[in-house]
Amino acid sequence: MSRTRLIWALAGALSAVALAAGPAQAGPVIVVSGDHAVKTDDPAVPSKAETYMRGSRTARPVAVASSRRGTKAVSKALRTALKKHSISRTRYDSYRRTYSRARSAVRKLRGARRAQLGYVIAALESVALRRKLTASRMPSEFVQLLRNTVYWPSLPYPASGDQVSFKGSGVLYQYYPGRGLQLQPLSTFKKANNMHGACTKHTGPCDTAGLRRLLDEMTALAVRRSRSFIAWEYMFSFDGGTPPWMSGMAQATAIQAYGRASELLGRPGYVTTAKKALPAFKVAPPVGVRTRGPRGGVTYLQYSFAPRLYIFNAFLQSLIGLYDFSQITGDQTALARYNEAEPEARRMIPFSDLGDWTLYNYRGHEANANYHELLREFLASMCSRKLGEI
Repeated sequence: MSRTRLIWALAGALSAVALAAGPAQAGPVIVVSGDHAVKTDDPAVPSKAETYMRGSRTARPVAVASSRRGTKAVSKALRTALKKHSISRTRYDSYRRTYSRARSAVRKLRGARRAQLGYVIAALESVALRRKLTASRMPSEFVQLLRNTVYWPSLPYPASGDQVSFKGSGVLYQYYPGRGLQLQPLSTFKKANNMHGACTKHTGPCDTAGLRRLLDEMTALAVRRSRSFIAWEYMFSFDGGTPPWMSGMAQATAIQAYGRASELLGRPGYVTTAKKALPAFKVAPPVGVRTRGPRGGVTYLQYSFAPRLYIFNAFLQSLIGLYDFSQITGDQTALARYNEAEPEARRMIPFSDLGDWTLYNYRGHEANANYHELLREFLASMCSRKLGEI
């Protein structure tokens, strides 16, 4: 059997096992309401194993402390945006209050709680110091700062990887030790897809109003990352990457979620939002996620800051998201991005096969159990869509 066909034979073999495994378990989430927080199981929330990123190249955050220069940079970015009429006076005042409140709160904290909130403040300042605190980036940066300011003074200390939501909001945050609560686009858009599945496949309670609120929230948090596209960014240092950075896997899952919800909810504006995100797959890193793969073809990166890290499961989910959107909407650009990169997947995936296990990345280290199962799931998804020759 040729290597280019081995992927599909492997997908077929794994598909039967994965499909027999049954529905995923509900994910635990800490729900914050005022000064109380309760951990509950939500059938729409993906497990933290599906979304939690475990770095290898750096164990500690880069930015760890606020600074006077950082404070001045944040103030300057806000004044500049107001002067250019990029933000309203109301937003300007709101952002200043959020920043001031966070700085006041962190001074009253000690130990690990101080470190978590302090990191989020310092990371925001580092973005401002590099003149990247644009008006487009401010909504996501300041809402994350607000969430951390609310959480760290007195709410239950989370475990590594715990997911957190706040009453009235569908957005998910995830706890990264030393980095506080971080907006988790991948987990949030997977939640949107699970909510869609509950309505269309009857896998749980159908909450169309909640799905609409979640996607509307995420639309407001999208960042104009370049002149050509929007993205949902990560705002913490990770595995050698400096914020803000993006993920091709999260971007494709977002596009997939908006496409599915547009059909279910009758919201054509969601298709428009998704189309604004598509050019990320045409732009090279570190801005976008398109690069040359290890077998010579087009590939899409998990991390925009790591142009030579080819992660098998992330690449496949990028392809699946693009393909699904093209089939739902008839969008030829999404289909073109899929068609350009799918041959590289066929060439790459056989190199993940260790016989009884898989590698996490191309010519890299073995996958842990979570990533092994995730790759199996995505191979099964490719197979069920008949995306290749068997």
